[in-house]
Amino acid sequence: MTTTAADIVALLRARNPLIWITTREVARCVRALAVAAAAAQYEPRFWDCATGVTDLSGRAIDAGITDPAAVLAAIRDSRRRQLWVLRDLAPWLRDPTITRGVRSLARALTLAPREEARAIILLTPSTEIPPELAGQCIAIDWPLPDRAEIGAILDAAIAALPPEIAATAAQNGAREAAIDAAVGLT
Repeated sequence: MTTTAADIVALLRARNPLIWITTREVARCVRALAVAAAAAQYEPRFWDCATGVTDLSGRAIDAGITDPAAVLAAIRDSRRRQLWVLRDLAPWLRDPTITRGVRSLARALTLAPREEARAIILLTPSTEIPPELAGQCIAIDWPLPDRAEIGAILDAAIAALPPEIAATAAQNGAREAAIDAAVGLT
């Protein structure tokens, strides 16, 4: 688990109801959030306006909930311990009723019993947090992969190669050079 994912676990355990994550690596971030949700004993739910509510595998749970106000109502009405990852909600936060809905919901979630705890993660490439939400959410910039993560990806790729090619891939410092070249990339 990455340091950032461990931080998410700590925030969930501390019952922080609203987290704003800025990233351009949605798939990588979602995988880490699923691990964090499991570690904090939250059931992950994902939403975007195109697919509605899904589980981690992308299987539709409620494809009819494509409206932001409807997903906020679904979160409010749920009585399950869940982590709701809302992808690309930021454009709708220009609507004062959606912004107010998020603020009110965040406040209400702090009062939910522990077994009904819910948290919202707003996953977006935008760093522009509306001033109305800035005081109510924790903001996190999702980091690019570090050397260890890049090394693990490279090792998995090398392991998938035929043995004669894999043996030459680790010679002459090629592995470290490849990791150095990939640091800072998505």
